[in-house]
Amino acid sequence: MTTTALTFPTPIAGLSPLRDYTLAPVPDTDGVYALQSVDRPEIRFHILNAATHIPAYQPLPNTDDLDVFVIVTAQRGHDRLHVNLLAPIVVNRTAGTAEQVILPDPDRYPLDVPLTDLIAA
Repeated sequence: MTTTALTFPTPIAGLSPLRDYTLAPVPDTDGVYALQSVDRPEIRFHILNAATHIPAYQPLPNTDDLDVFVIVTAQRGHDRLHVNLLAPIVVNRTAGTAEQVILPDPDRYPLDVPLTDLIAA
């Protein structure tokens, strides 16, 4: 996949008014991408394609034409990466749009989960 331009009709939580981003694969990885703001390039997230790395994570119905990503976080004092299952990024590459979906069940989809816990499951 090459770099894709994406527009978020509704900004990512906490990042208003930023709406335009690029989605680019991280070299030498499978299913790992950088989501970077066009207007403020210092704002960049690493995200994982959930279908590649967490196939059991299917929080939304009817995503055949969409890609579901989870945001990766590295926390100070911890040597493990964590992911946000509560607010996935859903991408429609054909339309060039994306949305952060806030799920209604934080008990089922936690905000902060060690990635190793999910991959080992």
